[in-house]
Amino acid sequence: MIQLENDPEKDIYNGEIGIVKSVARVRGRVETRVLFDNDHEIVYEPDDLNQLTLAYAISIHKAQGSEFKTVIVTMNGRFDTMLRRNLLYTAVTRAREHLYLVGDLATFIRAAGLPSIIRTTGLVQRLDQKFEEDQDIPSISKEMQKVIPVKSELIEKKEPQINNQPKTYTLTPENYQNIDPMIGMSDISPTDF
Repeated sequence: MIQLENDPEKDIYNGEIGIVKSVARVRGRVETRVLFDNDHEIVYEPDDLNQLTLAYAISIHKAQGSEFKTVIVTMNGRFDTMLRRNLLYTAVTRAREHLYLVGDLATFIRAAGLPSIIRTTGLVQRLDQKFEEDQDIPSISKEMQKVIPVKSELIEKKEPQINNQPKTYTLTPENYQNIDPMIGMSDISPTDF
């Protein structure tokens, strides 16, 4: 089962995956017990079961942030508007031991070659509009212009360097298993978050 929403009172959060341990009638009510990672057992009343759904097969988006012993990635060209390198990268890096790629080879190759779509949300303009009255807050859009954009289609790693320039890695179907998923994170520790 996968938890679909945050429930801080029970210390369970969206995306956590567990196994149903029992369904039993207790004092006239049905209780469902689900065992999550770290032996964290949650008791669900019938009214709370809408917080759960089956997780024997989940989307790449739902799997983001999780890791599994075995991952089977299926792809076909039907939903090719979503098939991008970042989605494929997320899928293949969920596998801890075994990864099976099932589907049309051309679709995998196409996905590996398509860079991420840059989303235009209007957030910067909305923030500027909200803060334009306050003289102490600089224009968000002017501050954003100072930021050097990162090419999302490249995965960069500081080491090794060639002629004092970082070597650039590009995720392809041929090398996805050889690129370290922790690229660029060597100086980061859990206390940085």
